[in-house]
Amino acid sequence: MFSRLTGSNLYRPPVHLRHPVTLSLLILCIGILPACQQATPKAEVEDRITPAPATTGPDTIDQLIEGLPPLIAIKRLLEIAPKKPADQGFRLRQKAVQLSIDHEAPATTGKRIATLQRQYPTGTYQVRIEILKQKLLLAQGRPDDVRANIDSIRLLATTEEEIQLMELKADALTQGGLAIKGAQLRIELDKLYADHETARQQQNDQRLWRSLMRLTPDTISGHISEIADTFSGWLELAYLNRQSQHNPVLLNRSIDQWSQRHPDHPAHRYIIETIRQRQIAVSNHPQHIALLLPLSGKLQNIGQAIRDGFLANYLEVRQQFAINTVIDIYDTGGNPELATLLFQQASASDADFIVGPLDKAAVAAVAMIAADRMQEQSDQPGLPAVEPAESLTPEEASKPDPSAIESIAPPRSQQDATETALTPLLVLNQLPQHIPESGADHKIYQFTLAPESEAIQAASQAYLDGRRHAMVIVPANAWGNRLYEAFAAAYQKPGGTIVTEYRYPRETPDHSRGIQQALNLNKSSIRHQRLQQLLSQDIKFAPSLRRDIELIFMAASPQEARQIKSQLKFYYADHIPIYATSHIYTARPDAVRDKDLDGIHFTDMPWILNDKPAPGSLRKILRDNWPADMTEQYPRFYALGADTFRLLPQIEWLTRHTGEQINGETGRLSLSDAGIVERESHWAVFRDGIPITWDEAGKPE
Repeated sequence: MFSRLTGSNLYRPPVHLRHPVTLSLLILCIGILPACQQATPKAEVEDRITPAPATTGPDTIDQLIEGLPPLIAIKRLLEIAPKKPADQGFRLRQKAVQLSIDHEAPATTGKRIATLQRQYPTGTYQVRIEILKQKLLLAQGRPDDVRANIDSIRLLATTEEEIQLMELKADALTQGGLAIKGAQLRIELDKLYADHETARQQQNDQRLWRSLMRLTPDTISGHISEIADTFSGWLELAYLNRQSQHNPVLLNRSIDQWSQRHPDHPAHRYIIETIRQRQIAVSNHPQHIALLLPLSGKLQNIGQAIRDGFLANYLEVRQQFAINTVIDIYDTGGNPELATLLFQQASASDADFIVGPLDKAAVAAVAMIAADRMQEQSDQPGLPAVEPAESLTPEEASKPDPSAIESIAPPRSQQDATETALTPLLVLNQLPQHIPESGADHKIYQFTLAPESEAIQAASQAYLDGRRHAMVIVPANAWGNRLYEAFAAAYQKPGGTIVTEYRYPRETPDHSRGIQQALNLNKSSIRHQRLQQLLSQDIKFAPSLRRDIELIFMAASPQEARQIKSQLKFYYADHIPIYATSHIYTARPDAVRDKDLDGIHFTDMPWILNDKPAPGSLRKILRDNWPADMTEQYPRFYALGADTFRLLPQIEWLTRHTGEQINGETGRLSLSDAGIVERESHWAVFRDGIPITWDEAGKPE
């Protein structure tokens, strides 16, 4: 059976749900190397501007390796290079190193650069090799080193090489958290490009724009000047886009007004059209969505939170659009077998997109079926389907009967079921690695709040902040192992070292012994005892803390984090910066208790860190229409549901525009080639027991 919810009662959580159940919702919407030593220039004067032969231009090199996997392309370039004249051979090897930076380990790339420098020791190639070294440093997350090196390299650079160095410096500024300065440098760069270099102009504009899109609206507006220059024009446009990115009607009107004020602005070349095209693309919401969630069983509270966040975002969108959308909500009950049955029923319907399931076992079962269908349409017989109610007129929808129970419609015919088109699938948990056909190419996507992503982000940020030696504190269980492995892999890849660790038992208030061992304090104490025995007298003792720890990565609950932090302070380690995942914060301000967490930096979603909903905003809609105890208990899953609805019309755009991001409630979202929605959270630090975002507090010292 199913219940129909429409119009004014759409947002109220249904109270009678059994599985298999379909709730049909008819809704109206509108739609590096360390900086290597510079090669010593030869005494003789050389021509620094050597024109490239036509046979070795970038286009020709790209043709040589077109369609090849990166590692095979590197091998081929290096095989061809020795057979060419010196300058041609250098360009081939240079391309191989550029590919290596993106696709090989930093140590391997460093060796390739060292080899290149031995092969081409003269001043003619010196700056180009130094540019490769700086690119490797950026890939290793060392933007400060790049900025320190560039000025000395520029002394030997040709005009073209100086432009490349400025591009690198702009990238380093952005990567180092100085997006405003990076944007200003890119404006200066734009003046150096020749009129015919449209590709470079476009790339420069795109990088400038993406760096501004990473800033909060408040940060952007704080730098807008009353002087209507190019820089303020960029900032004003970025502010308008951030403020109205989910309201295309308002955004288009704002852009029209901006264009009248800035008719000759460089953004008119590419960015304005890109913004408009994106708004057109993402305004095309699916007309029929199937939502598979556990609305009963062990995961029912989480499933209901995701559902309600999904519907709350719909209500926000309904204020802006007017297309007809049907949402069929299926209760999987946390049962993999039931989830597969309901998935097949949803596939046989007219759904444009299937979202879910949530629990890992159900995701594995459903994804395997979907992968098989993507590989080859099977001839299995049709399954009885739970049909949505017939469409209602706007007048009927405005007077719904919440208790109405409709009869189940007759099942579809076998022919209808077998001829159903393949439906895109967005699962809400990680796919098993053994799924043979997954990813964007096969219309199988995954969007999760996996804690590993936060551990990876903490590793990247710690390394970016120049901290190369880490202590890791995680619980001694499978969850802790997952976070440890994720952090270690991301931290060690560019060159970080884990020097010690503490895997603590859960449900224990005393962490003194484990912390002493991890900090080598027990060895200091043993030395003290031996010295006392040797001298046969009492001597003053101050424990010697190991000096090679530059940061601590912690994964812990709020209570555990408070206990561990106090013990670190007791053992003289409170000066070491701590980077943590969102698990240390309850998502509810508690200044008295969380004062013990002061100084800890942690990553969390915007939904949690920005607790001031604007009038008409998504969170205000949710708070106004759902019980407070429900919305406060699982806030992160409400945000997941909201962003899931927001993602559906944008997945195709993200697939076709690599590197583009959505500023969502769970973080900055992008789509990988494997169909994984990658989530970048925001950073905050505890000050007087209250989380303060980095935009307000700045980077950690």
